Amino acid sequence: MRIGITLIAAFFLFMFALSLFTSASILLFKDEFIKELERFDIPPDIDLNSVVTLTFLIGCVYSAFCLAAGVGLLMLKEWGRKLALLLSLLHIAYGILTVALIPPSAINLIIGFPIFIYLNRKSVKDEFVEYLSIEEKILGEKF
Repeated sequence: MRIGITLIAAFFLFMFALSLFTSASILLFKDEFIKELERFDIPPDIDLNSVVTLTFLIGCVYSAFCLAAGVGLLMLKEWGRKLALLLSLLHIAYGILTVALIPPSAINLIIGFPIFIYLNRKSVKDEFVEYLSIEEKILGEKF
């Protein structure tokens, strides 16, 4: 296995842990999080408890995707590579949408682009091909 694939898998496993910790913290410290939200001009018809719950759920889903991508990459599964590509596109999209508002979010672009480019290289894609028997390699087809 290439070291790049291992590093990307480690990144997604780290993001899994970080996102899950953040989501759990938001839920555990719900009252403090709501106090912070109240500092912003949020319309009164929006239920802040629902916002906290939705934030927690989105964080958990993102965490699950990161865990699956990391494990899939380590096992050299094509679905893991595709999921990692999807997550890198999410990083890129988030970076593009928020870089003007939150300049440090440019780090998402710095992370997303190299992962997307690396995982699309032909030599890296070939690492995720199913095991082929010698007959299949010679004849070029499956039996």
